[in-house]
Amino acid sequence: MNKRAIIILGAIFLLIVGTLGFLIYSRSKSDDTVETPVETPIVEETPVEAEPEEPAAQAVRLTDDSVVSPILFYTGVGISYFNGQGQLYQTDLDVKDASALLSNKRELSIALKPNIAKVLWPSAGNSFIAQFGTATKPTWSYYDSSKAAYTDIPSQVYSLDWMPSGDKIMFVWVDANGKATLNISSPDTTNYQTLTEFYEPDNVISVSPDGSNILFYRTQTTDNTKNTINMVSADGKNFTSIVKDVYNAGVLWSPDSRKFLFTKRDSGTQKFALWVADISSGEIRNLGVYASQTKAVWAKDSLSIFAGVPSSESAGQSLTQDTIQKITVSSGQAQEFAPGIAVDAQDLFLSMDESVLFFRNAQDNALYYIPVQ
Repeated sequence: MNKRAIIILGAIFLLIVGTLGFLIYSRSKSDDTVETPVETPIVEETPVEAEPEEPAAQAVRLTDDSVVSPILFYTGVGISYFNGQGQLYQTDLDVKDASALLSNKRELSIALKPNIAKVLWPSAGNSFIAQFGTATKPTWSYYDSSKAAYTDIPSQVYSLDWMPSGDKIMFVWVDANGKATLNISSPDTTNYQTLTEFYEPDNVISVSPDGSNILFYRTQTTDNTKNTINMVSADGKNFTSIVKDVYNAGVLWSPDSRKFLFTKRDSGTQKFALWVADISSGEIRNLGVYASQTKAVWAKDSLSIFAGVPSSESAGQSLTQDTIQKITVSSGQAQEFAPGIAVDAQDLFLSMDESVLFFRNAQDNALYYIPVQ
């Protein structure tokens, strides 16, 4: 082997050794480097609250025409109502599975008396008393079904109400000198008997369903701050003061004649709230809703009421937008039924099985119902 070949082989050997050394050095540096693990960021999911389901109950319109003082037949199988022209209608009613259906609408042939604002239906019989004018200045006419004719009630009558029998009324008579008396009579005020005197001439009366007691309260107090609700026995002998403070308006007897709803002005908000009074114990209780007894009806067991309760934003307006509530009077606990449309509930009454609540919707004055099971 010559010298040149030895030099070439030596150079190749050195290149191989250098390359191996470089690779070993690079490998060792790589092993010494600690890789920082890449952490996957933890994303905390904000829990999505489930939106409360809207109640399925919806108000259903039953009539195309306006109604005045609709009422359920005592048999529960029909409804009667007036229209604004004084025409009286009757329909058949079928309630099944918490739904209602009207059929066989018919007009009854009676003397026409237009501009009827309200009808006072008796508990028994086919006669009635029609009210005209405004709530603060009403007049009345008695319709005698046996004679098919109206008789105007004298203008001296300030307030009146049916006795449970349906053949007599109680009324407040105010003479030319402003002297007021409580009387019982035939529905046209004939054959009257004076029971007692009233100290004030502006008392409105309400007879209990059993006919044993009459609630009365003033409607024209000078300062609108105090308005006692009193009670007198049906013979006019025993007086009791039930609600003594603040300003009270309107009463609605329970079916068992032991309690009544009334509207009381809240001294703080000046809104009218719904209260209940027990005539036996004298206890009065706030039901915790801003509503009126004119927008309520008792359940048959006298333990709960159904009421149209205005929303806060519509309080004080001429028309309200209501939810329908079932309120237990002993606790104030409420169950709500959403109408689903604009509703101002008036003239409330229940079906015989209390699965359906009927009412006149003051938004359009048509007859509606809503399931309340």
